[in-house]
Amino acid sequence: MLAKEIYNAINCPKDDKGLVDIRAWNGTLDAELYFIGFWVNRGSCSLEIIDLISSLHGKNVVFFGTCGLGDSYEYHKVLEQNARAWLAADNNFLGSFFCLGKMRSEIRNKYESLRGTCEDVQIEIMLSMLDDASSHPDNRDLLQIRLFTDEVLVKSENYTAAYI
Repeated sequence: MLAKEIYNAINCPKDDKGLVDIRAWNGTLDAELYFIGFWVNRGSCSLEIIDLISSLHGKNVVFFGTCGLGDSYEYHKVLEQNARAWLAADNNFLGSFFCLGKMRSEIRNKYESLRGTCEDVQIEIMLSMLDDASSHPDNRDLLQIRLFTDEVLVKSENYTAAYI
């Protein structure tokens, strides 16, 4: 949902932008601006995303993503720093956007199965956080990512193509 919102916010010909699934990434697509999206897993991104991030040089780069637990500015900055660790210094990092995102039902089932085996108060907190995330990204998140995208595009006036 976030990637599609970014794609729609980028005002350039369709031939100059594209949505690329990481599983289809082969390193041959070249752009000046990359919006790299991922869902957060244990505070970071997948190995495929790490490979993509570390392969970029001399590009404008933006991160975005969803996380099921932790919706604070401080946590989002940690996520940004964890991903930036893989980005070469010759890139121009333009910022990041993270918001809550629903998680698979298996995750909820796992937490529910832990009731009685550890501190139930902590389990209830985790379940509450999962419930809060279940309706995200929502319309407010989509509006915020569109505004964020507009800010990024102003920062990176000189881009010839964008991949999301």
